[in-house]
Amino acid sequence: PDQLSIEVGGFPTAVRPMQAEPAEAPFSNSEYLFEVKWDGLRCLLFVDRDGSVRLQDRGLRDVTFQFPEFGSLGGQVPPGTVLDGALVVTDGEGRPETGALRRRLAGPASSDQRTAAYLAFDLLYLEGKPMVRQPLYPPKKQLPQVVRPGRHPSAPRPTDPAGGALHRPGLGPALAGGVVTQQAAPAAPR
Repeated sequence: PDQLSIEVGGFPTAVRPMQAEPAEAPFSNSEYLFEVKWDGLRCLLFVDRDGSVRLQDRGLRDVTFQFPEFGSLGGQVPPGTVLDGALVVTDGEGRPETGALRRRLAGPASSDQRTAAYLAFDLLYLEGKPMVRQPLYPPKKQLPQVVRPGRHPSAPRPTDPAGGALHRPGLGPALAGGVVTQQAAPAAPR
């Protein structure tokens, strides 16, 4: 299925993110980007033109009310921007904890729940300009400048193109695996 993007006034109200496909075996290739697959909720972060923030899961459901800590990003992400990434809730050592995330998704946030973090890995729109049909690497390279340092969203950098380090047994129990993407491919679903 091709990407679903619903736009109103030139800015998307919903986007279906690119989906990963399993690989046969680990490999190394300098034409590919190798990234950690975070054990969290795949989610798009929309910063509308007025600065309001919306979170949409890959099923196109709005999950903003369950994560009120993202209500104000304080200028961390420019208006008119859409990020693709993962919402994670971590334990005391910074490892993703799926049970805590499931509790957050079960209902409205409460004061006894851990704060979520958003790890951006793709830039789909920047200040109203679509980036989805461009080669993947240039927008991804911009992420650390687009997502300014702060409390919630962050932009982890792709790993070394050697790739083999992201083979599941080498990651340990804290991470879900690796994602490999061809650098020249557009940031659009297959």
